[in-house]
Amino acid sequence: MDRKPRPPFLASACVLCGCDAESSQGSLSAVSRGLPKLIEFSKRRADEELHEYFMTKPDKVLVHSECRRDYVGEKRFAQQQKRKHDTETDDAEL
Repeated sequence: MDRKPRPPFLASACVLCGCDAESSQGSLSAVSRGLPKLIEFSKRRADEELHEYFMTKPDKVLVHSECRRDYVGEKRFAQQQKRKHDTETDDAEL
């Protein structure tokens, strides 16, 4: 999932995409039980800013359900890693 730079974490915005409105990603949901999975994937994705935020152990974070699925889904993660590797390989060949 290619994400635009997100603003500082807002109490009323999706922490994964930065959007604070209903969008094509769906409505915002408050997540608390899923925080360990978000922490795991922020570390695996080397998303330091988001990982540091999650490590503050907020009571709840707001996310779009589609953003969360894309962020913590194993299949999507593998696809993104492959695409990243392919892009780096192509750049090295130039």
